[in-house]
Amino acid sequence: MSLSLNIVAPDTPVDDIAELVAHDGYAIIENLAVSQAAEIREELVPHLDATPYGENEWLGTHTKRCGGILRK
Repeated sequence: MSLSLNIVAPDTPVDDIAELVAHDGYAIIENLAVSQAAEIREELVPHLDATPYGENEWLGTHTKRCGGILRK
């Protein structure tokens, strides 16, 4: 069984994308917000770097939990 994803180009007609979303619940639009994602990541890196890892197994010793990230 092969897995097929709904990956479309940014210039795909909106009606085609809407049909995919209506049928499968999602559509992946290639390179839609690459530059914006890079800018956001750049802004968040200092906050994420300053966030400690979890203190125990329940919090995840390899997991960072950065609360209020959207306000930063």
